[in-house]
Parts: sequence; C-alpha cells; structure tokens
Amino acid sequence: MLLPAASQALANLRTAQTLFSERLSGRLRVGVPDDYDDFALGRILAIFKTSHPGVQVSVLSGCTSGFQRMIEARSLDIAVCSSWSPNAGDHIATEDSVWAASRSFKVNTAEPLPIAVLTRQCWWRTLPTDALKTVDLSWRTVFESESFGSLKAAVRAGFAIAAVPRNSICNQMRILGAEEGLPPLPKAHRFFVTGAETPQPLADAMRDAVIRATA
Repeated sequence: MLLPAASQALANLRTAQTLFSERLSGRLRVGVPDDYDDFALGRILAIFKTSHPGVQVSVLSGCTSGFQRMIEARSLDIAVCSSWSPNAGDHIATEDSVWAASRSFKVNTAEPLPIAVLTRQCWWRTLPTDALKTVDLSWRTVFESESFGSLKAAVRAGFAIAAVPRNSICNQMRILGAEEGLPPLPKAHRFFVTGAETPQPLADAMRDAVIRATA
C-alpha cells in the first residue's frame, strides 16, 4: 500500500533535484520496444520530459531486432532491446514471458489451440511454436501480425492466445500455464544499446527514466 506513495515521493525528489543541478540539453533519438504497454511508455516519456525539459527527444517504438543496426548507422542514439541472452548489452531487467488469453477464453482440448504469432524477424517469432512442440498439445496459427499491439488485440478479443512479456498483461487478460497443458517460456532480458557518440549524461538520464518507469 505504501509503495506507490513512496515511488511518487522519490520521483518528486528527483524532479526537485534537477532544479539545483546543471540542466541537460541537446537531442536524443530513442528506440523502445513496442511490447511496452501505454502506461509504461507514457511514464518513460513523462519522467524524462519533467526531469530534462531542455532535451529534444525523438522516439521510435517497434521491433528491437533492428535497433542495433540503427545505432550503428547513427539513426538512433540509444535503444532498449530484448534477448534470450542475459549477457547482451547493458542489462537493465529480466522479465517472464507468459501465455496470455482473454478473461473469457476457455481451453477446449477437443480442438487445436488457436494461437497468435508475430511475423517479424525477431526471437519472438518462433518462441511460441518452439515451446508448443515440446508438449502433447495440438495447435494452429489463426492470427499473424508484425506488431505486439495487434497481437494483444487478438488476445483481448478472445480470438487466440499468444506468448508475450508479462508487462503486456492488462485487465482484460489472464495468464495460462501448466494447468492448461501449456509449456513454460524463456525469460526476456532487456538491455540498453548506446551509440559511440551519444553523450553519456543523456544516455544515463534516459536509462534512469526507463528503469524508474518500468520497475
């Protein structure tokens, strides 16, 4: 019960501290995963804008598999990426991957399990089907999309289930697991990739905003 109030108090203290420290300025182009929900993404931007109003921020939300190349091409300055590997980049968080279904969804063992999958070139693409091959459960792909937003819409509608990061679960969803015969999924590791020419104070400020918003 105290945690939300304490978190807000700390955020207010950090904001007040910026009044007595050197103001950051410049431009920062940031890549963020599109599996972040609206609350997390909005909170990241709000925290950074409040703490560093002098920095011009441009944000690209999408598949993280291309962010590394964009950093190398200098079209992004910093990005939050994800991977199965816990040793990739500047590690910031480890998160469970889960099977998501709508609140009203019922598993019917007499029929193939309807699943929604991503079609883009990233590790999430094959994660659900690779996992399902390890159990005695029939399934069929009924929905394909390049975006997590569309994937989650299909789940909320009760049309299919999908493998998603735990932070993607909203009030209209529930988590399925061993009781429904579903296999466990690997954890997702989030990490920062920073451009060689990105000013370190700007990178540190964005890193702090992401950690505070998604903790």
